[in-house]
Amino acid sequence: MANMNLKYRTLTEKVLNVTPELASWFMENNYSNNRKVRATKVSQYASDMKEGRWDKRISMIQDPIIFNTSGYMENGQHRCLACIQSGSSFETRVLFGVYDPDGSLYRSMDNGCVRNTADLVDVPNANSVSALARTYVALSEGDAPLLSAIQGKMTVVKKKITTPSKARIIETINEKTELFEKIHSLGIKLASPFGRQRGAFKDAVLLIEFVGRGDVLEEFTEDFGSSISTNPSIIACKSYMTKCFCNKNFDSSPRWVLGCVLSAYEHYRSKTTASCYNKLEAAYEKYDKFLKEARTR
Repeated sequence: MANMNLKYRTLTEKVLNVTPELASWFMENNYSNNRKVRATKVSQYASDMKEGRWDKRISMIQDPIIFNTSGYMENGQHRCLACIQSGSSFETRVLFGVYDPDGSLYRSMDNGCVRNTADLVDVPNANSVSALARTYVALSEGDAPLLSAIQGKMTVVKKKITTPSKARIIETINEKTELFEKIHSLGIKLASPFGRQRGAFKDAVLLIEFVGRGDVLEEFTEDFGSSISTNPSIIACKSYMTKCFCNKNFDSSPRWVLGCVLSAYEHYRSKTTASCYNKLEAAYEKYDKFLKEARTR
């Protein structure tokens, strides 16, 4: 290991199997002005490597590890740290001897149009399905509380946030495409007049289904959605929604919409009528409990 000379003066390319030991050595030669390490990204990569989801083509085709002519690594620190964290090796192209006398190479890296998850899957309503899959992974595999999990956060500890990787989201889409298409359709029925709030409606439907309380979900979305969408104006639609919360003003925040739908569903499910549904906090507490129970099954 110590015999490897990183101070190449001419551009040299190698294909290497990077072990945790080699990754540690690379990190000892990490460029001092490299960007700040993003712990979330390291955790995502480490999870993919450990679970066998890491696609080596990422490093072999478009994104090699790069060392400059002085022997310092200017690209690849997140992969190396993930390799160390996971204890897993990965294969990659490595470029040695990249000329960068003024340290400006970083300005040219990672500036392309990044493909999001929706660009990488061939399903109808790809953006919606990708968002639902991200939330589903957080609900099923994370330990974050309800409101954080709905935002796609798997773990939140002392401001350290872990979110699902693209590879895990794509894998989940392939496994549960039919479920996500169903949730998308039901969510649209509820959200048809509300535009930007559609994601919150679909999250509520997904949560209801995930915790196992979806026995009357389709009837609810049909009845409740019809009551909203048959109103003659968006103002009337919002007025109908506010009845769920004692005629408070309509709040366009996803948090409010989520609580509203959960409360409305619980009253529909229990066949009770009320001019005022439960408060937001009561709905969240109830479904947070359901979520914890679902995760232990």
